[in-house]
Amino acid sequence: MPCSPRSSPPSRPAGTGSACTDAIEAALTYFRDTSELERVNREAGARPVAVSAELFALLTLCRAMHAASDGAFDPTTASLSRGWGFRPGL
Repeated sequence: MPCSPRSSPPSRPAGTGSACTDAIEAALTYFRDTSELERVNREAGARPVAVSAELFALLTLCRAMHAASDGAFDPTTASLSRGWGFRPGL
């Protein structure tokens, strides 16, 4: 993911935020077959999958937040997407 709090200067032009949001969404969405996260979801059941350092750090943080909140923080969305009809095949 090309945008992160550590890589972006504190004062950036307004358009940069939108570009960062687009880049993060492109990497993490499961609505695009080309996203890194969708590739992990597709391949992880068959074999170990290499991921970018940024995705690994994000998933590690999500796991820590899930544990620290006794499960109140849940980064997964499949059950919500199913319930709202976004991905009927999930």
